[in-house]
Amino acid sequence: MKLIYSNFDALDIAFQGAFPEHVLEKLSEAREKAQSEKREVLTHIGKEELPVMVAETGMGGGFRYRFDTGPDGEKWFVSHSTNTKNWNIRVSVKSLALALYGYEGAKSRLIKRLNDFEAKGQVRMLSAKEAVKTDFPLERISRFDFCFDFVMLGAFEPLPKRFVAHQRAKKHVYGEEGAISNYSSLNGDKINTVRIGEMPGRQAVIYNKTKEITSSLKSYWWKIWDIEPKAFKESFKQIWRIEVRAGKDELNKWPLKRFEDFDLKAGDVIQSILSAIRYTKPLKNDLNRSRWPNDPIWQAAIDNAYSALKPYSSNAIRENIIRDYRDNVIKGYEERILGNTIGLTAAKGLDISEIPIVIEALQRRIENLADEDLGAMIKKYQKAEERFRFLV
Repeated sequence: MKLIYSNFDALDIAFQGAFPEHVLEKLSEAREKAQSEKREVLTHIGKEELPVMVAETGMGGGFRYRFDTGPDGEKWFVSHSTNTKNWNIRVSVKSLALALYGYEGAKSRLIKRLNDFEAKGQVRMLSAKEAVKTDFPLERISRFDFCFDFVMLGAFEPLPKRFVAHQRAKKHVYGEEGAISNYSSLNGDKINTVRIGEMPGRQAVIYNKTKEITSSLKSYWWKIWDIEPKAFKESFKQIWRIEVRAGKDELNKWPLKRFEDFDLKAGDVIQSILSAIRYTKPLKNDLNRSRWPNDPIWQAAIDNAYSALKPYSSNAIRENIIRDYRDNVIKGYEERILGNTIGLTAAKGLDISEIPIVIEALQRRIENLADEDLGAMIKKYQKAEERFRFLV
């Protein structure tokens, strides 16, 4: 067992304030275009003309607009209102942003973006002593997660009955085929995830991170961890993540709302959850699970959490991570093209040696499409180009 990474992994914040009318109009135009074309569309907003991808729909709670600032950015949710008394802005910082820039870096980027978007809030006193006022939007932190990644032997598997928590804490177990309802009799289904607790309260999760990154476009994690993936892809080793999540209801108990509260209490929140929800090592002849000591993996997470208030950064270089992300997208397209070409050859009743004939036929179809409707082809290309604009 070896701890290779720990960091804040999610950060959700609401802001009391509003975007100016001219920014809202740009978002409105982009949303209308997204709805008519049934896809996310690119627009540029703010004083620095930041490129953002605007979605067809917003989100419940009155948020008309939803836009994305890229794989190492944030998801934004905005109401069409200039009333600065309302909580018109919500932001969800992506895990890759926190991995690359840490909490402090992600917070600085958020503040810079809000300034660039010309967002305003209610005028309030920052310092009564010096009579300093501000109209910057007031923040309200609604969730944050902290994670610990461990290299484990391939045979490791968390056992649900070894988790100790309050009797009201709900337990969810997932295996290869999804949810496992009766985890006392697994019938050979290897456990991938155990989740204790419910959001927006407190929650602790342990899950197989290797499985997650191999089944999604997240291979950049190998670069962040700075480890060679070969041994993990062959299942000799696995990476398991412990993830601690604090939702709005949990944060209200501390209370933790502002950035300054986060700086003072975030570590306390993480340590409290790790103490309330534990993965233990059973003691022989002792049926009282509350007396069982922490399993070494859980104790290592608790020990590391003492430094949770320090800014975390993997020192990974953004350009390398984004390049790997793009390479992974390209590889996915190539694999699908190869697989579909082979399948198409078989469907046509041709021999595998006749694949070049199928490729030539496809080339002719592409050429014919260009001759018949070049505009449609260019439009499809531009849509794809917009999606990959962030991967530079």
